[in-house]
Amino acid sequence: MFIDFFSIDGNDFSISLLSVSDSKPITEYYKRNNEYLKKWEPRTNENIEIQSSWQKYISSIIKDYNLAKFFSFTIKIKNEIIGLINISDIKKYPNYSCNISYSIDKRYQNKGIMKSSIIKVLGWMAKYQKIRCVTAYCMTNNKKSLKLLTSINFKKIGLFEDYAIVNKEWENFFLLKKHLTQTI
Repeated sequence: MFIDFFSIDGNDFSISLLSVSDSKPITEYYKRNNEYLKKWEPRTNENIEIQSSWQKYISSIIKDYNLAKFFSFTIKIKNEIIGLINISDIKKYPNYSCNISYSIDKRYQNKGIMKSSIIKVLGWMAKYQKIRCVTAYCMTNNKKSLKLLTSINFKKIGLFEDYAIVNKEWENFFLLKKHLTQTI
């Protein structure tokens, strides 16, 4: 099981794989942040504030962890989830690529926690999953996320107009890409 501990600006936090025992903290995370996050996230599930929905979802993705097809990492301070990083669309030979998405509690933005967490997770993906290329989709008007991605050397490679429905509106997204080495 992946777990690591860090400290930034007096905030001690950990990164670990989302587990069934996280169903209550992840429900609380979305209850606290749902209004804020729905401005930025395409939603396929409107039951994100219901703990039993999370229990079912987490149980269903455990097999994907074992097959290295998908990873969902939590960022926690004490036992409170303050952020998520999802690694999806994992391709092995010959591509060795994946996609990254993430969110962080509005109270912990602009503290370097997400940046540090993404760097650690991508380092793990490079070292243990041999991933060489990571893509990210970012709404064109999400300046904070775009700044974060470019600060860790993601490069814009495309624009998708009317790419996804977010908060009941079609939104434009940039596609960004980063090449990894085993020493991120």
